[in-house]
Amino acid sequence: MMVGDETEYLHRIIETVSADYLEVRLQKSSGERIRYTNGRVEGIHNFQVGDIAVRALKNGSWMILHRSDLREGVLRDLPSVILRSMEGLPEGDARVAGSE
Repeated sequence: MMVGDETEYLHRIIETVSADYLEVRLQKSSGERIRYTNGRVEGIHNFQVGDIAVRALKNGSWMILHRSDLREGVLRDLPSVILRSMEGLPEGDARVAGSE
């Protein structure tokens, strides 16, 4: 079960994570699947899917995180998961392709 409004959680990530570059993407979709065989409806299935992706550049190193679980507990803990992941980043020299 996904959370209905993830806006609060996205704001918490943006406010909590300090990085040289931060990108947070959320994608959700829903639909219905209908199974129809030999002129009969055999089943109707409603579904919701979603994922969140975070990319952060800090001191020349990238941290990339992806979650396909948008339950409230997962989203609530995401800022601390991102911060712990960024703690171990080494100093790097990442830069945008094509730049000097």
